[in-house]
Amino acid sequence: MNNASRGTALRVALVAAATTLAPALAAAEPCDTRDATVDYLEPPYSVAQLRRAMVAGLEVVMRVESPIAGTFSRRMVVEQAGAEGVSMRESTLEEEFRNRMPDTNVDASWDQLRDHACFPSAQTERSRVTAETPFGELAAWRYQVDQDSVRLVLTFADAMPGLPIAYERYEAGILVLSSTQAERSDRARTAPTP
Repeated sequence: MNNASRGTALRVALVAAATTLAPALAAAEPCDTRDATVDYLEPPYSVAQLRRAMVAGLEVVMRVESPIAGTFSRRMVVEQAGAEGVSMRESTLEEEFRNRMPDTNVDASWDQLRDHACFPSAQTERSRVTAETPFGELAAWRYQVDQDSVRLVLTFADAMPGLPIAYERYEAGILVLSSTQAERSDRARTAPTP
């Protein structure tokens, strides 16, 4: 494998890591136990909202676009949901991407799911938006998180607790990854929110 191929393989591996829940959840610290000198914004969803929406059988398909890895789809399925948390399975739909982005199993508590969307207020701009989505126009929270040369833009629809309805990652001002919810099971679409 030449250096160019190694570089491409490494970039694809980084994209694969960025498109799964496991790394983000593993790194999530509880909002209330993080650095006490840092003020954190309220996450977009409460534990109660997540518990009602992320029921066993929920399926979400994210359409991912990256100039590095190409365009592909990731499916997240809630396999079990209980009082303490959820078990999910993520998989890549396109055969040609499966060897680079293998299936992953994710077990998370409800607190972990809530807290992995807890961002420092000094680095984050939060605003209300109306998001254009495959499901129509949805009222949403938009979080723009800036840290060093990385900017994350996450849009969380009020009516669809769980994964962001849209996600963008910029490095040094260049869009390197975007994903959008393309499909979601009917039960989640009609889940009540407070």
